[in-house]
Formats: sequence, structure tokens, C-alpha cells
Amino acid sequence: MPTIFPQYSYTRTLSYSQIADQTGMVLGPVLAALLLETWAWQWMVLTSAGIFLLADVAMVAWQRWSGIKTGSVRQHVGLTQSVGIALGHIRAQAQLKKIITLAVGVNLIIGVPLATSAALVIGEHAAGKDAYATLQVAGALVTIAILFFLARVILPIWLMGCVAYLTIAAGALLSTWSSDLVVYVAGFLLIVGFDKMFNVYMRSVRQRVIPVADFGKAVGVITLLNNLS
Repeated sequence: MPTIFPQYSYTRTLSYSQIADQTGMVLGPVLAALLLETWAWQWMVLTSAGIFLLADVAMVAWQRWSGIKTGSVRQHVGLTQSVGIALGHIRAQAQLKKIITLAVGVNLIIGVPLATSAALVIGEHAAGKDAYATLQVAGALVTIAILFFLARVILPIWLMGCVAYLTIAAGALLSTWSSDLVVYVAGFLLIVGFDKMFNVYMRSVRQRVIPVADFGKAVGVITLLNNLS
């Protein structure tokens, strides 16, 4: 993305790409629900497979017709050497150690509402499935609004990380502090909304400190470490 959109800051391009991703996560289930009203589920599976295939074809076509050179660096090294190179960057870069540690904490926090939100909203709070669906859509809309803010307003990287992490922690406290559904919803929205801000912060730091030649190797190992939590 820094090569394809050199006229924009990396934070801005990340924000817009995350907006597209989040919009798809909202529109996809809505479209599926509408189609399932009239189609059998087998046709829905085939349609989904067709959309994935169309996306791959579109990417290949864009790569051929756009004429953009991404400047990728090809290194033919084995798996063990690749992992060793990635771990070497992690050991040498204090910022990488920091974002890995922070990401582990964020993933632990986010994992709880992802695993329990349906049971809490529909079961504990007896709010019904429509309320749960509304909560999920509201979370996506809050996320999109925050990403639009990041795309338009330039924030220092350190400030973005602090705001995102502290807000996610505050959301975790709210969602577990009270038995009131409104308080839970507020905490849930803070967690899922500012998760993408933290994601932009984390990716921005990685892009700054990891050499281009080793970027894929290092990010693969970092993502593995983050997702273990």
C-alpha cells in the first residue's frame, strides 16, 4: 500500500482499507440474510464461492492492467531461516516487542466478548436475537466511524496506540462491571470500535521498523504470536 498510494500517509491508506473490510463484514451477512429468504442454503454456498472466485480474478486482472510495480523482494530461503530472520528482528527491535505484548493483551480482551456476547445478550439479558444482530451492526458502524476519523485526522502514532489501548481496557471494565444491558453495550462498542484503531497503530509501527525485504517473514511470525492469545 505505501507503494501503490505514495501520495497518502500509511495510516490513511490503512484506515480506508479497514473501512472496506468492515463494510463487507456488515453488508455480507445482510445480503446473505435477504437471499436466504428466497434461496436454498446450497445456492448461498455456491454464490459465496463465486464471489471469492470473482475477487481473485479481479485482483489478477488489476495486477496486469494497472501497471503498478510493487517492488517486492523475492528471497528464496527455507522455513527455518525465514523464522530465524523474523525472530532476529523481534529481538533487535524494542518496538516490535512492545506491540506484540500489547496485541496479546488486546486479543485476550476482545476474545471474551466475541466468545460470550451472544450468550450474554440473548441469554443473560434476555434481549433476543434481533437485539444481538443490532449490537453487531452497531459495533461495525462505530468501527467505520472511527476509521473515517483516522483517515481524515492525523494523530501521532504513540497517541493513537494509547487512546486505542486505554479505551479497549475501559470497554472491558464497563462490559463486566454492571448487569445493566446498556452498560454492557457501551463497553462492547468501545472494545470492538477501537480494536481497529489499535490495528492501524500496530500495522503502522510494523511498517516503520521492519525492513521491506523481511516484512512478510516478520509479520507472519508476529501474527502467529499475537493470535496465540
